[in-house]
Amino acid sequence: MSDLNLIPVLVAIFETRSVSRTAELLNQSQPTVSRALSRLRVILDDPLFVRSRQGMIPTEMCRQIVGDVRPAIRKIETAMQRADHFDPTQSRRTFRIAVSDLGEMTYVHRVMPHFRQQAPFAKIEIHALDVEKIEEWLAVGRVDAALGNLTLEAKSTRSDTLFQEHYVAIASTAHREIGAALSRAAYFAGSHILVSERSGHWQGPDFCSETETKRHVVMRIPHFFGLGEIVAKSDLISIVPSRVAREFTANHAIRSFPLPFDSPRFDVRLISGETRQRRPDIDWLRSLISAALRDLVPGSPRASDSC
Repeated sequence: MSDLNLIPVLVAIFETRSVSRTAELLNQSQPTVSRALSRLRVILDDPLFVRSRQGMIPTEMCRQIVGDVRPAIRKIETAMQRADHFDPTQSRRTFRIAVSDLGEMTYVHRVMPHFRQQAPFAKIEIHALDVEKIEEWLAVGRVDAALGNLTLEAKSTRSDTLFQEHYVAIASTAHREIGAALSRAAYFAGSHILVSERSGHWQGPDFCSETETKRHVVMRIPHFFGLGEIVAKSDLISIVPSRVAREFTANHAIRSFPLPFDSPRFDVRLISGETRQRRPDIDWLRSLISAALRDLVPGSPRASDSC
């Protein structure tokens, strides 16, 4: 393997954070990839990657090199493709999409039937969305697209708003203190479960100035996975985006309610890396995702009372 052939190996490890996945991606054996990495470390006199629980973490030198060579590799890849043609029925490439845990629960199962029907030989990898790193991931090609509550406005990205979302409350159908509607008094008198602020989602007010009542929080969880099961089998109240509430009410003994106070709205966006060359494969992926999520119409209207 010539020294120039080592560069795609470096970029692939950077994107996948894994020697074994790089070997699969490049159709090489794992020992071959390991030897290439060892050779690069000697040539560059740098470890390039440090192993951790999160995978292989690139060093600063590695980040600089990949940032320099990735655009050139993309140009070569684009030139080798047929510029104006992508046939999903024959493609065997792997598409990588970054979504949050809510995206996995709400969007992925809608996308997959369309994907399998149109691209029977292609694959999808779902990556956990890291808002702080997504611009870099898109720039170096670690993921092809990102989907969710994103406000990224970098010039190096292409962003489309798929729909606007708002928040509702959910509670068990067996909850004894809530009637046909959720009043402010019932909301602040109830017990609550909150999802970590790191999820990026608003979790409602802690205090109502009109009644000088503080919300009673009895449980905090790091993410939305498991929330539906907990709410369905308890007397806890939670706040979630309206489309997530639909998933919960369809699969658990849960009701959803308009909030008895104002709450923020947010855009669900589809983002991909922006390039000068047309990418028919990414254009196809964007169109497929947009079409698959077209049925996600707005949920129940919010109450207009403020607290």
